[in-house]
Amino acid sequence: MTVRAVSTCPLLVFSALFLISALAPTASSYLLDVKVVASVNALNNIQQVVVSSDGTTAAAISDDGNLYIIKSGGASESVSIGEDLTATALAISADGDRILCGDSDGDVHLYDSSGNEMYDPYLTFLDDMIYSVDISSDGTRAVVSTDWRTIYFTIRQDGFWSEWSTYTYYGCVVDLSADGQHLLVYDDETLNVFDSDGNLLWAEDWTPPGNGKIVWADLSEDGTKIGVLSDNRVLSLLSVRSGSEIWRVTNFGQVSQIYEGVVELSYDGSVIMAAHDLGPDLLSRIYIYHGDSPDVVANYSGGVSLAARISDDGKYLILQCYNSSGEDLRLIDLSDDEVVWNKNIEGYVISSSMLAISADGCFVAYGNSQYLFSYLSTIPRTSLVYSGGIVCDNYYYFSAEGQIQLTATFIGEGATTYWNIDDGEYREYNGPIPLSGYEDGPHTLSYYTVDSHGNSERTRVFPFIIDNTPPALAIISPEENVWVPPEFTVVWNATDTGCGLDHYSIEVDGEVVAENLQETTYHLRDLTDGRHIITLHAYDKLGNEMEKELQVRVDSTSPELTLQPDLAEIYINVENYAIQWSSADDLSGINHFEISVDGRRWVSISADQTRYVLMDLREGTHHVRVKAVDNAGNSIERSLTLLVDLHNPIVRTQAHFQYISPKSLPLPFGWEAEDKKISNMKTGVKKVVIQVKNIDTGNVLEVKEVVNRTMYYLTNLTEGRIEVTLTVYDLAGNNDSTSFSFVYDATPPEIEFSYWFERISNDVYVKVQGSDELSGISYYEIMVDEGEWREMDMRLEEDGKSIGEFTIYVMEPGDHEVYIRAVDRAGNVRVEGYTVHIGFVEAHVFELGVCLPALVAIILIIFLLVRRRLKSKSSPVEEVKEEMHQMFSGETTTFQQPSPEPAEEALPLEKKIEEIKRLRKRIYRGTQRLTEKGIDVSDVMGVLATASKAEKRSDFDLAYRATVQAWEMLKSRYEGQGVEELEE
Repeated sequence: MTVRAVSTCPLLVFSALFLISALAPTASSYLLDVKVVASVNALNNIQQVVVSSDGTTAAAISDDGNLYIIKSGGASESVSIGEDLTATALAISADGDRILCGDSDGDVHLYDSSGNEMYDPYLTFLDDMIYSVDISSDGTRAVVSTDWRTIYFTIRQDGFWSEWSTYTYYGCVVDLSADGQHLLVYDDETLNVFDSDGNLLWAEDWTPPGNGKIVWADLSEDGTKIGVLSDNRVLSLLSVRSGSEIWRVTNFGQVSQIYEGVVELSYDGSVIMAAHDLGPDLLSRIYIYHGDSPDVVANYSGGVSLAARISDDGKYLILQCYNSSGEDLRLIDLSDDEVVWNKNIEGYVISSSMLAISADGCFVAYGNSQYLFSYLSTIPRTSLVYSGGIVCDNYYYFSAEGQIQLTATFIGEGATTYWNIDDGEYREYNGPIPLSGYEDGPHTLSYYTVDSHGNSERTRVFPFIIDNTPPALAIISPEENVWVPPEFTVVWNATDTGCGLDHYSIEVDGEVVAENLQETTYHLRDLTDGRHIITLHAYDKLGNEMEKELQVRVDSTSPELTLQPDLAEIYINVENYAIQWSSADDLSGINHFEISVDGRRWVSISADQTRYVLMDLREGTHHVRVKAVDNAGNSIERSLTLLVDLHNPIVRTQAHFQYISPKSLPLPFGWEAEDKKISNMKTGVKKVVIQVKNIDTGNVLEVKEVVNRTMYYLTNLTEGRIEVTLTVYDLAGNNDSTSFSFVYDATPPEIEFSYWFERISNDVYVKVQGSDELSGISYYEIMVDEGEWREMDMRLEEDGKSIGEFTIYVMEPGDHEVYIRAVDRAGNVRVEGYTVHIGFVEAHVFELGVCLPALVAIILIIFLLVRRRLKSKSSPVEEVKEEMHQMFSGETTTFQQPSPEPAEEALPLEKKIEEIKRLRKRIYRGTQRLTEKGIDVSDVMGVLATASKAEKRSDFDLAYRATVQAWEMLKSRYEGQGVEELEE
C-alpha cells in the first residue's frame, strides 16, 4: 500500500479550524482506552507516516528529510543522513524490520527498525528525486518511481539489490501488493497493472470515464481489486485480473468537482473507504462501501477531514474530527458504527498520508502541524457485569447468591484478565466470580486485562457490600385483634440498613392479595365477617425477607341511623335547634357519632348521646350531616337540610264590614300575605287559618285552613257580633294574625203603623215606630197606591226605637193601599201593607194598635175586596208581596225593583248575559270605591248575591233584573260619591 503525501498551507488549515470546530462531532463514552506509546518532536512538518501491519513499528519523514522511528515498546529513534530523504517516499514491511526510503538524488535507502541502514543505498543514477516507494510485506521486493520512470527490483538477503524490471512513462505513483506479485502504476491520466514478471496485465491503459482525471487509486493488499477516484465525481472498483469495472458510482459526493480525495481498500478489497474534500477548509465527507455493491453503508461528515484510513482487516476506521476543544482522532468500529476511542490531540493532521493504522487497528501513528510525531496504542478495557446485586446510593450491594462477570474488550489476537478480592492474590479470570462465603459488610474487587501486544489497562477497583440481613418490619395499624370493617387500610413501617427496601406483599388467611407494593399502606377489601390473619412481607432490594402477622375481627355491617324527624329538609324558626337521632349496631357496637354543619369539621359525640344542639344558626340554608361509626369503623351517614327563617310573615285584609244579613251570604273577603325572601332558600306562605267566632255567645263557628288562596266566603253564621281572625303561617311556622268583626243580623225590623188625616186639607200623617235589636233600623220607605217608594223622615227615640214619619198631601177620599218598608243596617227588610180609608168625616185618629173589633172587621173586609179586585192584573203590591214571600221562604234574599221596560224584557238571552257581565264589573268597581271610603254597601252586595244565585240556577231573567236593580240602587243611593263616573 502506497501513501501519497499532500502539502497544504498550515496557516490556511489553522484558520479553518476555528470556523468549523463548533460543528465537529464528539463522543461521550468509548469502548477502549488509548495510550501514547511515544512522541517525537520533529524539526519540521511531518509529511508522511507509516505503521507496520503487526503494529510493532511506526516511521515518519518530515519536510527536512529526517526519518523518525518509534517502536511499540516505546523506543524512538531520529535518523538524519547527509542527503535529505524525500518526504513523500516512505514504506515499511509487515513486521517493521525494513523501512524503505528515497532521496532527492534518486538513491534508495533501507533501514531496520532501530534506524540502521541495512545495505548500501541503491543507486539509480537517474539524478532525479524519488517520488514514490513501496515494499512487499516480507520486505524482499520493492518498487520506486520518479516523475518519468518506475523500477521494480528484489532485495536479496546478502544485501544486493537486483533490478527486476524498469518501466518508463507509466506514472509516478506506485502501489505493490503484499506478496509483491502485482504492481499498480498511475498518474492523473492513466492506470496500469503489471505482474511479477513485469508484464502488463491489461491490453490497454485504463483511463477514467468521461475524460476525468485520477485523483487517487489504491491496490488491495491481496492484489485483486483497485479503487479509483476521479475528479469528475466517479468512483470505480476494478478487477485486477481483467481491468473491468466491478461497480461504478457516478455523481459521487456532494461537490460539483473533486479536487482532493482519497480511496483506500481493506486487505482483500471487501471494504472501501472513499472521501472528498468540501472546500479549502479541509472539511470532507467520508463514505464506506462494500466490495460487492456500490451502495453506501456508512458516511461521516460534519467536522471530519481527509485524514482518514481503514485497517487492513476492514474493521476499523481512523479519522480526524474537529470540535470545540480542538482536534480529535477517533477510532470507529465499522461493524456497528460505534466510537471505540477518542483522543484529543494538539495541532491537526492535514491528510491521510500523515495518518497510519496497523492491520488489526490496535496501533495508530500520526504527524501533526506542530512537528509532533506520535504513536498510539489501543489498550484493552475490562467491563463488569453482575447478578444478584443492586446499586444503592452509589454502592453495590450483593446477596450471598451474587456473582460478578468480567469481560475484556481488546484489539488484537487475545488478552488475559486478572482479579482479586480484598487485596488477595491475583487470579486469572476463567468465569463468573461467586460472592458466597463473604461476610456482610464492605469488600473490594480489583481487576485488569493485558492484551497480546502487552498493553495493560490500569487496575480497576470495584467496591461492593454483602448484605444478607432482612429489613426491620412493624405493623402500625390496625392493632392486634381489633374490630375492622370489610374494607380497611393496613399501615406499616419498615427500614433496611443495607441495600434498601424494595417492595412488600400482603396475604389474607394465607392467600396472596397484593405483590410488589411500594407504599407502606394497603387497602383491603371484601373481607367476610369473622376473624382473619393478615401476613405482611417486606423485601429489600436483594430479596432478603421479613414477615409479620396480624389478627383482626371483621364487621361488615354498617350501623343503623335514623334522624328525627326523618326528612330530607325541614323549616325551623329558631336560632338554636336540637337535632336528634336513634342508632344501633348489633355486632361490634356503636363507637361514636359525628356531626358536621355546612361542610365544617366533624364534631365527635360519645356513643351514649343521641341529641345535639346546633347553636347560633343564621337565617338561610344549613346542611347537617350525622354519622354513626361502629367499633369496626363502619359508618353510615344521614343528612338533613335546615331551612332557618326567623322572620314572621305579614298578613293584611281589606275586609271592612259592619252589618251583614243573610242576603249577603256567602260573604267574600280577601287578604294579602307575604314572607321575607332569603337568599338560596325557598320562603313563602304555607297556609292561612281562618277562625270565625260569635263574640256574644263565645261559640267558634268555623276553623278553616286554606292554601294557595287569598279569598274566602263566610256562610254558616249565627246572629250576633262575629269576629274573623286570619292567622298566616310561613314554611318555618312563623305566623302573623289580623282580625275584623261585624254584626250578623238575620231578623228584619219590627214596626208599628199609625196615621191620621186633616179633613180640611185631606193630608194624611203617617207614623211608623220600629225596632231592630242587632243592627238597628237604617231607614223607612213608604209607597201609596202603586206609587213610588219614598223615604220617610226618621228619628231615634230615647228608648232606642226609631220613628218614621211621612205626610201624604191631599189624599182623595176613599180607600188607599199604604206600604211601609223598614230596612235595618244589615239590609234586612220588613214590608207591611195597610189600607187607609179617607172619608168625608171629621178627622179621627185611628190607632191601629188598638184592637177594636169593629175596626178589625172593617179592615179585613177592605183587604179582601182589594185582593179580589187585583187578581186580574199585576200591581206593585203583588210584586212586593211576591218579594216578601220569596225572602221569607228562602227562595231569594232581596227585593226586585219594578220590571224593566218591555224592550229590555225582549232582549235575547245572549244580550242579557253580556249585560249582566258588564253591569257586574261596574258594581264591583263602585262598591270597592265606596268601601275604601268607609261606606257600607252591604245592601247592594245583597241584591247582587241574589243575581249570582239566580245565574247559578240558569235563571237568567231573574239574574238580569236583580243585576239592573243593584246597579240602579248603587247609582241612586250613592250619587255624588264618584259612582256616576263609572257610566260609559
